[in-house]
Amino acid sequence: MRGSKKELCPQCDGGSHKEKSFKRYVDTTTGEILPIPSGRCDRINNCGYHSNPYKNGEAGRIFQEAKSQNFPYMTHQSKAVSSFPVYREKKQETPQYDTVPRNLYFQSGEPGRYDTNVFIGYLREYFGRERTDMLIREYCIGNSHKDTCASIFWQVSYNGEVRTGKKITYNLIADPSMHLRRDIKRVKTIHPYLVHKDVKRDFKVYPCFFGEHLLKRYPEKPVLMVEAEKTAIIASVFYPDFVCIAAGGSAGCRWSSEYYAMKPLIGRNVIMYPDLKNTEAWEKKAAYLRENGVKVMVSKKLIDWATPKDFENDNDLADYLLRYDPAEPVSTKSIKLMQHKSEIMEHVNTKANAQNTIRAYIDEEGKLYIETPLSDTYTIRESIEHYNKRSGSITFIKKSEMDITHFKTVFIDGNTLAINFN
Repeated sequence: MRGSKKELCPQCDGGSHKEKSFKRYVDTTTGEILPIPSGRCDRINNCGYHSNPYKNGEAGRIFQEAKSQNFPYMTHQSKAVSSFPVYREKKQETPQYDTVPRNLYFQSGEPGRYDTNVFIGYLREYFGRERTDMLIREYCIGNSHKDTCASIFWQVSYNGEVRTGKKITYNLIADPSMHLRRDIKRVKTIHPYLVHKDVKRDFKVYPCFFGEHLLKRYPEKPVLMVEAEKTAIIASVFYPDFVCIAAGGSAGCRWSSEYYAMKPLIGRNVIMYPDLKNTEAWEKKAAYLRENGVKVMVSKKLIDWATPKDFENDNDLADYLLRYDPAEPVSTKSIKLMQHKSEIMEHVNTKANAQNTIRAYIDEEGKLYIETPLSDTYTIRESIEHYNKRSGSITFIKKSEMDITHFKTVFIDGNTLAINFN
């Protein structure tokens, strides 16, 4: 839709929103702008209006009808028709790519090599050998011939093509919060290596989801999508009713921009668990999937569970699951995770006397959130100064709608109703 200027949205217009957020589609043959209602509002979450003429082949008919009625806004002509991108849905040409020879794939699965594989060793200790061997087969986990401690996560497409493989080296680190008292982390000094580079110099790679082949194997299951391959494998044990796949990074395998990459998800119900810091970014990217027939939601559970240290470490779903006995159901883990967060927050508030003080919190902008007595809301004051002077506006918000984890905690003296900074 490059070349068309933003206008008032036909769905937003008439309401309180008066900003120009609507862009009309362009006829890809003539370069002329198509009339309303063809277009999209970029207020995805608040409006979501989208009428795509290329979705059902109506672009030509709409354009001709509008032109025959001499609409004045149809007179714009582009200088270069080719500069207008065609909407990609069902129109993207099948990309040309190479595939990895299957002999490399099979060689990486020689049984004896798993004995030195750090990731597999950790899984065997955590889940047991029988369950781990099943995960090796299910997720096509191989071994590196060059680095005997590293794993190869093969990307097998919906149709069974081996697109590439990602070699990742892991290390064990002491962590008393984990069930095994150790955590497994990628060695940051060794970058993941895409093994298709060893096939030939001009290899044309088109990545796919890690675990994508399981979408065809289990067509009736909903999908759980994460960033890291390791996380998808671990989550699959705790969420057996889902097909767990990985994007291979926050922007991996082009799922948020290319139709051919996200096509295997069409018609599926998808729940996303991005790493903590990417929650908002994935919510925006998920809009592309919704436009193309994917029923998707981005889970906020990790934010609910997170402590300040979790945010600092940018934890993902596996970092929470690995804290507890793998035999426990996920529902039990969720309860324990919330208890763990409550204990940390209680430690922060130990100097508060519940009978003589009222807890309050200050956000980064200086707003004051006061726990409303006998209520499930916070009373919001514009600042401490406004509170002390009892001036300014007062608003309320439900506690369930706020995450005060990163806010500074202060206490209001129950007798003087003054802020206590001690």
